[in-house]
Order: sequence, then structure tokens, then C-alpha cells
Amino acid sequence: MDFIATTRAEDANGDLGPNQGVTRFLTYQDAARKRLSDTDWASAVLRAAGSNPVVIHVHGYNLTHQEALVRLRDFAAGLRAAGFAGTTVGFDWPANGATLAYRKDRADAQAIAPELVLRVIGAIPAKAQIKR
Repeated sequence: MDFIATTRAEDANGDLGPNQGVTRFLTYQDAARKRLSDTDWASAVLRAAGSNPVVIHVHGYNLTHQEALVRLRDFAAGLRAAGFAGTTVGFDWPANGATLAYRKDRADAQAIAPELVLRVIGAIPAKAQIKR
């Protein structure tokens, strides 16, 4: 199962696009997406982690939501291959998926940074010391 929190707006078709929206806490089982409350999401993350650490992956600019999900899965697989036994979650912000949109992506990243700290990291209760 994949865990991702996103601040992308959802369009009428349910697709997550390049505009800022409310923070959504999602799980993916293969291609099936499920939205959870922040507390249910955090509980599921902690259950998956057990006594192991949780790593939050924040993607760079120039990615769609689907590309960010692929990057999260690749990042988690690389960590597992290196012996990491914890859980990896993703933070997906409204990047535009276009190389020439760097300035807008940068402004979007700055605007949603408090969401990462307050809503996403804040949703996961500290079960151990935070290591930097």
C-alpha cells in the first residue's frame, strides 16, 4: 500500500491536477485510490510502520500527481532494497508538470510548505524521536 498526502485540487473527473486545493490524505492499493481522514491516514501509516521509522518523500518540481506517485514507489523500493524496514509516505504538492513552469512551481511550493509541516508531519504522532 502506498501513502500519499496531496495538496492538489481535484477536478470534476476526480483527477488531481496542477492547482492548489485542500490537503487530502490518500492510500493507493495498486491503482485504487482511497481518501482517508488525517487521523485514519496517520493511524494506517503507523500500523504499516510498526516499530520502524516513517520517511516522508517530497517530490521536486515538474511532476504530475501520477508521476509523483511513481517516484514515491521508486524511492520506497530503493530504500527497501537498501535494507530500510520502515514506511515511506509521499507529500505531493501542485507542481505543473512542465519544465518551463519552474517559477510557478516554486511559488506553489512556498505556498504549501506550511501544509507539509502542520497537516502532514503534524498528522503523524511522534512515536519516537525525529532524526534529521
